[in-house]
Amino acid sequence: MEKTSERLDPEVLKSTDENINLLVFHIATYKLIKGYVKDKIVLDFGCGEGYGSSIMKDVAKKVVGVDVSSDVIIKAREKYRFDNLEFLFIDKLEKKGLMFQDKTFDVVVASQVFEHLDNFDIFFKEVKRILKDDGFLILTTPNSSLRLLPFQTPWNHHHKRELNYFEIDSMLSKYFPSYKIFGITFLGIPLRKEIRRVTKLKIFLYPFTNIVVPEKIKLNVLKTLWDIFRKRDILSKILKRKKEKYYDVDKLTKRVIITDNPRKKWLSFICFCYKK
Repeated sequence: MEKTSERLDPEVLKSTDENINLLVFHIATYKLIKGYVKDKIVLDFGCGEGYGSSIMKDVAKKVVGVDVSSDVIIKAREKYRFDNLEFLFIDKLEKKGLMFQDKTFDVVVASQVFEHLDNFDIFFKEVKRILKDDGFLILTTPNSSLRLLPFQTPWNHHHKRELNYFEIDSMLSKYFPSYKIFGITFLGIPLRKEIRRVTKLKIFLYPFTNIVVPEKIKLNVLKTLWDIFRKRDILSKILKRKKEKYYDVDKLTKRVIITDNPRKKWLSFICFCYKK
């Protein structure tokens, strides 16, 4: 399995200061939602390496982590062995849907997975089917208003689509009678650092990612650039270049917040969607 930041392998992300914010942001998200999953049966949809499922299992009644990659499921099973934690391989939703019976879970968590999906409609219908009547979905996804320029498509070639507030509000209203949308973001210097990183990327990649560029050409260019930057990082490791670490991970984790303050720059949305 290729180790990419999209799979959020903690060992890979810890190796570069540039990516430490990304790792911390994802870990902090799971820690912030622990209170919502206490004593619940939880599905972690798109669990990846399993660290988020492991965080939730400390308070949940049971956590089932699922992913379309059999490789990461094997790794998760090897790394996290607990009685109330299970990892399962699933096919893409478009093929078979989810293997679970109706009304199985109290909570479904989909953290930074939504933007990877080919079919939003199948996802929401399957989530509602497996949720108990009083169950709810916790969904996090990047805020396109910060990440994209006008008429720009996602510059992360793994992402199918990124949404702004109005788009996600419109979409959720079609499937859930009740939902709340908040922002999840950093405070202070880490936020400025992440905005600076995203701003550089969207400007640099705009010529290849605006809507007039054919999808096939866009993906080929982005994948080529991705490989170039990966090789640069590999070269740094071979040469053992010293990398500074600007933040203490534990302190940085505490700087991630959920907020409804519109004046805060929301890096991602966190949505609580109730079946009833």
